[in-house]
Formats: sequence, structure tokens, C-alpha cells
Amino acid sequence: MNLLCNIRNLLSLAILTCCLQSLAQTPIKNWQLLDHEKDGVYGIGVEKAYSTLLKNKKPKKKVLVAIIDVGMDITHPAFRGAIWTNQKEIAGNGRDDDGNGYVDDVHGWNFMGECKVETYDCIREYVKFKSKYERLTDTLTPGMRQWTKIKTETESFLKFRERIFNRTEPAIVALSILNAYWKNSLKADSVYIGKIIHSQLPAGIDSNVIKAQKEVLTKVFPGDTLRRNALTLQAVINGYQNVVDLYKGEYLTAKTIIEQNDAGYFRKKSPGDDPYTNTDIHYGNSNTTTTMPHGNGVAGIIAASRTNPDMKGIADWVELMPISIVSQKVIGEERDKDVANAIRYAVDNGAAIINFSLGKKSSPQKILVDESIRYAASKGVLLFAAAGNDASDNDLITDYPSAYFDDGSVADNVFKVGATTSGPSLVWKFSNYGKKNVDFFAPGDDIYSTALNSSYNRDSGTSYASPTAAGLAALIWSYYPNLTYKEVAKCITHSVEESNVLVTKPGSNERVPFKALSRLGGMINAYKALLFAATIH
Repeated sequence: MNLLCNIRNLLSLAILTCCLQSLAQTPIKNWQLLDHEKDGVYGIGVEKAYSTLLKNKKPKKKVLVAIIDVGMDITHPAFRGAIWTNQKEIAGNGRDDDGNGYVDDVHGWNFMGECKVETYDCIREYVKFKSKYERLTDTLTPGMRQWTKIKTETESFLKFRERIFNRTEPAIVALSILNAYWKNSLKADSVYIGKIIHSQLPAGIDSNVIKAQKEVLTKVFPGDTLRRNALTLQAVINGYQNVVDLYKGEYLTAKTIIEQNDAGYFRKKSPGDDPYTNTDIHYGNSNTTTTMPHGNGVAGIIAASRTNPDMKGIADWVELMPISIVSQKVIGEERDKDVANAIRYAVDNGAAIINFSLGKKSSPQKILVDESIRYAASKGVLLFAAAGNDASDNDLITDYPSAYFDDGSVADNVFKVGATTSGPSLVWKFSNYGKKNVDFFAPGDDIYSTALNSSYNRDSGTSYASPTAAGLAALIWSYYPNLTYKEVAKCITHSVEESNVLVTKPGSNERVPFKALSRLGGMINAYKALLFAATIH
């Protein structure tokens, strides 16, 4: 397929996306807190619980929730009074006052330190194996088979990213030219779509491309003006640019590491981190601020002030502990070493719940993570993790971290959460699923939550389903602090009602019962969980 055809297809897709977005109904704010029986929306019944079961009651204990993510903007007004403070640490004195090995960790910790980029496990493993196996020819040894697999994965990784940004950059140029032309046309209020064909074409735009856009637009909005579409086209351009920035960043980072033959090339910027060993734990710095809104979105779902007029969190008596293990450019994937150390840091500093809205498809040092999960269980800590956004079956390709240990045993404190939507389709179309490896579902589509600089934003993903479950755990524990972690987990799992409702399996057109997509076969419910908690506390 030639380049012009590729660009034409991308343009058509972009414009169609604009049109469909303008047609789509935006869910009401806080829909995840509503109740299907009471409100007709597939929320988890938080507001129903507050207005009935918790009416005239007060929480008995603040619950500490660790947000292992990209960091947080802790100055957001919705988090006022909800940020964890290490009372044993004196801010800014450059000393480890509490002797825990982390200097000035007043509000959390950043295991990335000054390292702004990261790469993927396959790249790290490629460099690790390369010097030993690159020139060997015996393909029968386990090490050589592993090297062949990693080499193939790395080559595919690089080719895919290079192909994406090489094809997308010309589309951005073409879209930008078209957008400029549309904006110029909008100076007249009654410019119709059809006028594109009869006007002088801007330089750089092929007439067939313009015709393709006219066909798409006139089918969706017959006789409509350009205004509705031009207003959203810039957002599509920005989205394409984000794709280019991401894939080019991942490509260049990986190439640098390979050329330097140094898996720890960028991680050397993290103070105290020896990237060539897994035994060190005291590295990074106390700067948990971020330029990415992801961590704030996650945290807001759990604990945004219940008196906040813009959006409300689930639990009203919570402290949040930000722990960063993801690069500020969100390039690459988290190291197992950082995952394990972040879990241990959270546990050692009093977290009762850990939210992990991250994930990956490999775990070279899984034993480190497994040991930290076992450690968390020994201290009574629950961990909620996103199921993944690939519309794939986690039973076929594991999404890490996983509750399943290498020895065959299963962690009873780890829950993988799939995402639902507010509408009748119920299951979010990109959510991962798995009868064995996804425990249950929770709202995660088009969630309105906290962002950066006192703002709010809508976003979708299992990243937002996981904190919905974590928030429910925090809500239960704040009112029933004497419950064990196993009992809180039982409250949540007991609230899941197996559902025979037919849904579309993500990534396909196949209709299946909702219960076929997760271990417990349904969605969590705060009202039912708290009703059960009242009987066992």
C-alpha cells in the first residue's frame, strides 16, 4: 500500500473519529459511584451505601493507600488533608531522620530518581544476553533458546515502532494542512462540507484525500457545516503527535541502550541505584511530583474529597502515599526491582492498601515481586492491579504483576481488575479479561477524575477500574478497622454477583455471558460489600 493511500486512510479514520466523538454521549460525572438498580447506571453503589448503610455514621480510622504509579501532584485541592506525611521525617534537611534509608521521604518516594526515561524488559534482557550468546551457534541450550526468543522480540519491537512513527508523521503534516484550511473556511459561518470540493485546494493536499474526507463527513453529517469537525480535528492531530512522540521516544531509548551495550545506561541517573544488581533498595529521591496526570486520576477515584463539587472519591477517610516507579515521559516499562521495592516501601511505611495501575507482559525477575507480595500478605496488605488494556485474554498471556507464584500457589491479597462502562454494553471494549487471571470488574471507562494543576479530566482504562476496587477496600476498612485483610477481601468478593448478561468479548464480535470474563463473573458493589462487612466485623 503506497504512502498516499496510508495517509488517506489515516485521515479518513481521524475525521470519522471526530464525528463519532461528537455523537457520543458523555457519561455524567461520578457515574462510577451510582447504582444500577437505583440510578440505571452500572456504577458500584457508593452513593447508595452512604445514604443508607453509612448514614449518620462516621469513619473510625484513616486508611493509608499507596499509589504506585508515575507520581502525583499532591497540591491538588481535592487532596487537601489526604496526603500522607511521614511524621518522623524533617522536610528538606537532607537527612534520613527516621533511619529508614530514604532521605527526606516526607510524602513518599521516587525510585526513578532523576532518570526520565526507561526501556522495556526485552531490551534490557537483549543487552544482558547479547555478549554471551550472540556469536554462539548451538541452538539447543536453554540459554541459547532464550537468547533467540529475546532477539526476535527486540527486532520486532524496533521495527514496529519505527514503522508507526514513520507512517504517522506524514499524516500529521497532511492533517495539519487540512485543519488550517478548515479554520480559514470557518471565517464564514455557513461554509458547508461540500464546498471543500469546489474551493481551491490548499497546497500539499491531494484531491482524492479531500474527496475521501467529504465522503466520510457527508455520510455522518449530511449538509452539516465544518465547524463541528474542525473543532475536534486538532485533538486528533495532538493524539497522533503523542503517538509519534511515544513510539519515537521508545525507539530511540532502546537504540541508545543497545548501541551503548548498557542496560543500565539511563538508570545511572538514579542516585544510589546499581542497575546491574537486584539487591539494593535505597536509591532514588523524594521528589514524587509529576508532569503526567495518570497518578492523580487514579488517586482521585479513591480519595478526592467527598465535599468536592467537581468529582467525589469513594472513601472519605484516607491518606495517599505516592510512590513513583515510572518515567516522567512514560517511556518503557517498570523494572521488577522497582516494583518489589515500591511494594516493600509502602508496607514498611504503614500502607494497608496498594494500588498498582500499571502492567506488563514479562517479568524477568518475578521472584523479587513474588517475595514482596508475600511480604505484603504477611503484614496484612491488599494489592489491587489493573488487568490491562489490550482487549486480550490474560489466561493466554499473563499481565504482571500476577497473583500466581512460580511454585503454583496463589496470593490471596492480590486482585486483578477489569474495566466496565456506564452504558448497556457493560464491558469496556479494550479491557483485558480472563476466567482465571482477572478476578472481577469495576468501572473504568470515561471516568472524570483529578488531573494536574487543580484541573480535572476524563480518561478510560483498567488503570481506573483498579482504584475503584482499592477505594472500596479503603471505604470498608475506614468504617470497620478491625477486619483483617482476608475479611476485607471477602467483603469485596462477596459483593460480586455472577452475571449471565450477554456482552461483547473485548477484541472480538463474540457475545458471551459476562460471567465468562472473570474469576468471580461480575462487578463489585459497595452497598453489598458494606452490608456484608456489618455482619462480620
